[in-house]
Amino acid sequence: MRPGNLDRKSRVFRLLQTAAENGKLPATAELLAQFNCRPSRRSPLLALAADRFSLVPLLGAIPAGLGDATEPVNLGSVPVDLNALRIRPTAKTFALRVRGDSMINAQIRDGDIVIIEVREARAGDIVAAVIDGETTLKRLVAQDGEFYLHAENPLYPDLLPLHGLSVQGVMRAVVRVCEPKTAPVERGPF
Repeated sequence: MRPGNLDRKSRVFRLLQTAAENGKLPATAELLAQFNCRPSRRSPLLALAADRFSLVPLLGAIPAGLGDATEPVNLGSVPVDLNALRIRPTAKTFALRVRGDSMINAQIRDGDIVIIEVREARAGDIVAAVIDGETTLKRLVAQDGEFYLHAENPLYPDLLPLHGLSVQGVMRAVVRVCEPKTAPVERGPF
């Protein structure tokens, strides 16, 4: 990798973060002009063009643990390549930041962002749901014609509705940002 590529990639990433905060992705021509590139089929900037990424609204956090009565809050947007995830971009797609560890065995961790699609849920789907007035992220389970929510961490109990269970959307993808460790890691012989 050429030394300038890393700097360019970090500049592109910062550009996308700014675009997400402002709610607008730059057009392909703007990207090419900003990075002094000529249009080319092989240009990595074309892969970052606005027609490839969608801004998915980040509507707050969802507990992955015990539920709580949080209301949706608009926290900006997350740039996501929905086509690569095989998600059709619609107004019924949104993102939530995960709080808690009840879904760790489904590879969903505290701080992850989940992409939710409003559609009919099936047993086995991981869902954003309201159960007895509290919101949570869990797996939807059907048993004997009744639905309940199952945590993917044995430290958490299943949630059986006393008054009501309403699915708000089905999880379609997980977005995870991996932060570098603050201390250097010792390297072995390999």
